[in-house]
Amino acid sequence: MFDVIYGWRKWQHQRIKYWLLCISSALFVAIMSVALNLYLLINSDRPDWVESNAPMATVATKTALGLVSPTSHYKIKLLEKAPAVKQSASFFLQQIKLRVEDANLAKVNVAFYSENLFSLLSASAPFSSLAYQENHVFISQDFDQRILKNAKINALNQQIFLKEQALLITHILPKQVGVFANSQIDIWIPDRDLDLLVPSFAKSSATSFINSQHQFYGFAELHTATELKTLENDYRQLLQDFPYRDAVFVDPGNQAYLIDGIELSPSQKAFLIKQCWSLLTLIIGFGFVLFSTLLSSFIQQAIQRKKEYAIKFSLGADFATLVVNQIRENMVFFSLIALFSLLFIYCANTVLQQGSVYQSYFNSEFALNPAYSAISFIATFLVITLCNVYALHKVANSNLFGRSFQAGLSKKQTRFMLANFSVFFIICSLAIVYTLNIIGIEKQKFTLSNIDVSAQEFSTKLQAKQKFYTPKDLQQGNTSILGNLDIALSSKAFTKTNSSGAKYATFDQRNELQPVASGYVSPNYFSVLSIPFLEGKTLETTSVVINEVLAQQIMLNKASALPMSSLLGQQLRIQDFMLDGNFTIAGIVKNAPHFGATNHAPVLYLPFEKQLPMQAEYMAPYFYAKQIDANSALTMINQWLAKEQSSVISYSKTGTINQLVEQLNQGGKILLFTSGFMSLAIVTLLAIALYFQIKASFKQNQHKYGTMLALGMSKLELYKRVLATPLLALAIATAALLFLMILGYKPAQIDLNLAGSVTFIAWGIIFLMVMVFGHLALHKDLKKPIRDYFM
Repeated sequence: MFDVIYGWRKWQHQRIKYWLLCISSALFVAIMSVALNLYLLINSDRPDWVESNAPMATVATKTALGLVSPTSHYKIKLLEKAPAVKQSASFFLQQIKLRVEDANLAKVNVAFYSENLFSLLSASAPFSSLAYQENHVFISQDFDQRILKNAKINALNQQIFLKEQALLITHILPKQVGVFANSQIDIWIPDRDLDLLVPSFAKSSATSFINSQHQFYGFAELHTATELKTLENDYRQLLQDFPYRDAVFVDPGNQAYLIDGIELSPSQKAFLIKQCWSLLTLIIGFGFVLFSTLLSSFIQQAIQRKKEYAIKFSLGADFATLVVNQIRENMVFFSLIALFSLLFIYCANTVLQQGSVYQSYFNSEFALNPAYSAISFIATFLVITLCNVYALHKVANSNLFGRSFQAGLSKKQTRFMLANFSVFFIICSLAIVYTLNIIGIEKQKFTLSNIDVSAQEFSTKLQAKQKFYTPKDLQQGNTSILGNLDIALSSKAFTKTNSSGAKYATFDQRNELQPVASGYVSPNYFSVLSIPFLEGKTLETTSVVINEVLAQQIMLNKASALPMSSLLGQQLRIQDFMLDGNFTIAGIVKNAPHFGATNHAPVLYLPFEKQLPMQAEYMAPYFYAKQIDANSALTMINQWLAKEQSSVISYSKTGTINQLVEQLNQGGKILLFTSGFMSLAIVTLLAIALYFQIKASFKQNQHKYGTMLALGMSKLELYKRVLATPLLALAIATAALLFLMILGYKPAQIDLNLAGSVTFIAWGIIFLMVMVFGHLALHKDLKKPIRDYFM
């Protein structure tokens, strides 16, 4: 108990340092725990519930916009012809209507699974080929709690009706089972029941109808681990050699795409990998500064207690006894680290579970594993103890009463301090450069042009059996029924134009249909959102407006050197849901940020009038108004709906264009937050290290400095002499950083065009830190009379 109390009291003159080191150590434990969890989760190429260790590949397609989308069953089976493939399996994913007892359920995520899917994945019970043969239906725990429990329906052994076909629910699956394509699958049904979805006109060719539908995800088991690029080339060759001539549905022309492992969200995984490596890199830097500062503190304490250690050794104590005493003295320190670590880990877990990137990738079940948190704490405990033991060993093996130990820092110690400061400054500079570059990159993503960023979007959701009638006047941009406010319409949300099956072809390339993002809009859509026209005029009933990217793409396909204005008046063949016709290009607009400020893709704007009436009835339009008219517009829309259609349907604000575009970059925000937070922690810890190491080195050399002052040196000259070491270290660090930049080395996300300016900013920040914290460390000691230097 004496050692524990003494361990608390020995820091009594350094309480600020004590608490900062304690909190920094706890922060290190928490961040290390997050990084370990992320690394181990994303290091796997398949979900936890997939028990097969065999090499796998996911079969899908990639759209022209770079999105992963499902493929056809025929293409999945065709891959089995590749020599590297052992077998394949698939499931068909669709939102459909079901009935349980008297409850009609709309938009239920249903997966129709093939007989060998779960044997290929080696999924545990209840999944089995026997379950398939007995026509078992599985439901997710989330679906049971969210839908059936609310309807007071006991799910097990309950019949569920699909097109009047009764199916028996036999098992409720754990939450983590069956998460694919960013969707929680509600119900698993054997794919033999896919016949129930075939419409009457296609009954005679049901197999071709099903096999050519592009709503399947496939998984291929490989004989051996194969380079994916080679397998993808073989796959594309097979698609050319064996086209599906009996297909009922036209191939959308998407690119064949194979993904390593069981993975349907490669872009999100790539972001998580980037964040994980960023965290690990910053943790290494943070850990070096933290443990170097702790080691320096322990050495200073050991030097102050050198006479105590000498007496204990002379009385027969051994080194092991002193180590045990040191561990006991640090018990309060370790207890506080554990307490703060738990608090930080809880906060981190809460933040990560609320982040949309983690929710969508890990199905909101992402949680920090307590085992990895324990490993992080134990590792931190061992490193701190090792620093303490090393400091004790260093002092115990020196001449405790020798002249050299009283005379101040040796040349070797001074050179070590110089090297230590240099590494500190390099780490801090890299952290600042990294963060400033991310800030620059993210700022570009939020710097919107060619749009009124304050324009407001309004939306609503239609419930089952609700319909929406859009008057002809509104479709044509005439808003007299809404008080003549300037209000525009669109069939899709501003950032959802990529959710389209539309395709286009130029008149002279009619058979080369290419996918394109699209939306049906009113003629005043461009004026309300302030999207400028480059060429042409507004939208008309038989015309379309295209964006700059699509215009360039058409020009490239035509290999034309004519100006962009030459496209006006030319015809495009456009194919969409129940739409296939020729439209004239009436205008070309600047690229609007539908996909983010820096991401652009071909976009086609169709007249709202051309939307299929049956489709429009069940999809309420999105309204847009300028910010100045936003509140009035919302009131007028809801008043008109209550009077003319239904008081049940009500619109609300979705957000401004700026807010909607920001939501596309949640991953960038998380990366900016984590890197910024870690850089701030490194800079703060460096400031602490600077203050106490400069103060400690001055204390150790005060006899020498006292002699210099007695011989006529001014205190200003002494001040410069003491700060010369950290300033020289800063010069070395800056040179090393510039050398790394010249060699072309750059941490992830660093833009070398910005490297020079941000390196200068980093140098300026660290220079100010050296001067400010150096002055704070020295100003009291420099005020002392010369005689106090020899006390």
